[in-house]
Amino acid sequence: MVKGKFGSIRYLGKIRNNPKAGDDLWLGVEWDEEGSGKHNGVADGEFYFAPEFHKNSALWPETKSCSFLRHGKVQIGGDSFSTAVMKKYCPDDMTTAEEREITRKKEERDLYANTGGNTGFKKIEIVGSEMAHNWRADVKSQRDISLSNM
Repeated sequence: MVKGKFGSIRYLGKIRNNPKAGDDLWLGVEWDEEGSGKHNGVADGEFYFAPEFHKNSALWPETKSCSFLRHGKVQIGGDSFSTAVMKKYCPDDMTTAEEREITRKKEERDLYANTGGNTGFKKIEIVGSEMAHNWRADVKSQRDISLSNM
């Protein structure tokens, strides 16, 4: 994701016929949203890659769904699917005792609310939090999971 836009890397290499590109490595990106780029995989008369998502567009081949980004200026990657599931659901049978303790302490800190004024923070009780944790942590019996808000 770059500036709120999602895309797929289609090319990694040097750019030819463009002195501004220098000797740097560049990423050829096909943006998910059509019209978010500057070209269609062909730049400065050179073919670099073929877009996959927008090749059936009514605007093809004039669609501008691709861009080049200088390698090193963009963070590549993210969590794997399994890591994201572990972060969100923290299954007890797949975490160490130390990880469970860290999670328990974080959840305990979250049980305090700022009541304002001179009274500061007061502990609040969340009814059913233990049951909710146990249900969430049992990922093997989950039918659906969500990784939104990650």
